[in-house]
Amino acid sequence: MPSADVICATFLMPRSGGEDGHLGLIPMRTWAVRGVLLLVLTALLVLAVAGQSRISGPVVFEIVKDQHGVHLSDLVAFGIWVLGVGALTRVK
Repeated sequence: MPSADVICATFLMPRSGGEDGHLGLIPMRTWAVRGVLLLVLTALLVLAVAGQSRISGPVVFEIVKDQHGVHLSDLVAFGIWVLGVGALTRVK
């Protein structure tokens, strides 16, 4: 039977130290939840940016003349994605 140290090393990953310099540990479950949430946020971003609708807003800048460009709603979707990814650091 593996020792408690081996079990802890298998299911925990190191993280940066806290205010007192103590090296804490983050469970692998937290990393898995963060990964799933990141995939969901990224999928929603792709769906929001790839879609076309009447409410997409004006083209902020064109990528290909008269064909493709970045709409105002794309920038809003990207901003919300950045906030969501930043919030992932608070998942425990």
